[in-house]
Amino acid sequence: AALAEYLIYSHRCRPECNISGKAIFELGAGVGLTGLVIASSASTSAYRSANSDHAGQQLSISSAKSIFMSDHTSVVLENLAHNVELNRKNGLLDESCCVSSVSYDL
Repeated sequence: AALAEYLIYSHRCRPECNISGKAIFELGAGVGLTGLVIASSASTSAYRSANSDHAGQQLSISSAKSIFMSDHTSVVLENLAHNVELNRKNGLLDESCCVSSVSYDL
């Protein structure tokens, strides 16, 4: 929740953090909190903060062009895909949010 609040604050109060029209790639997304916050904010164009200081206040976030969330292990990817699908079914995400496997050699 703290990360979500920070993302919303950054987009509201720091114009240099504008993601409008950009492709976002989350490497090692895990459950996908960061990507889901950005993607749901982009598709709904607003987020109502749970923080009592901002309760009921509508906070707009610029729309990213696309959000790619990735991870490596199949269990994590399945859970991530499930989280994305749940958010789509609830109308919080559109098709700009994708889940994919990424492998890399170090």
